[in-house]
This record gives sequence, structure tokens and C-alpha cells, in this order.
Amino acid sequence: MSAVEFWIIQPCEFYAINHKYLEQLKFKDQNEWERIRWQTTWLVNCHVTKPLKAQDLIKFEWETKDESSGLTKEKIEELKQKWNLDNG
Repeated sequence: MSAVEFWIIQPCEFYAINHKYLEQLKFKDQNEWERIRWQTTWLVNCHVTKPLKAQDLIKFEWETKDESSGLTKEKIEELKQKWNLDNG
């Protein structure tokens, strides 16, 4: 992006461009780590009798599903009671 393009775009357009750029960097980084894991798995499997899967070697944070971060109905009800919120 040139300096002229930077100064004529709206802030929301800049944030959208920046967000997409950061997503691309994250995707590239994840691909590199998965490639390294795959390569290491092959190297290890050459020397063991029972073959390993790539996920047995290491499991990345983006592959694990974090159950604690989501709000369940029970958690919502608990928060409503804690803060004395009515349904209506």
C-alpha cells in the first residue's frame, strides 16, 4: 500500500485490510508448524516399531477445542442469578 492509498482510505477499510493481513500471517505460521510436525513424525517413525500419528507427537493450540470459553445455558443462568437479572 502506498502512502497515497493509506491517506485516502477510511479507517474501517484500513482495519479490514489489516485484519486480513494478520489472518494470512497466522495461516502461514500454522502451515509451517504443521509441516515441521509432519516432517518430524516421519523422521521419528523411521526409528520406532509402533508408528506415531502427527497429533500424538504434538497437538497445537488451534487444534484443541476450548470448551471453557463458550457460554452454555447453565453458565448464562448462573450469571443471571448472580447479577439478579430478570428474563424480561
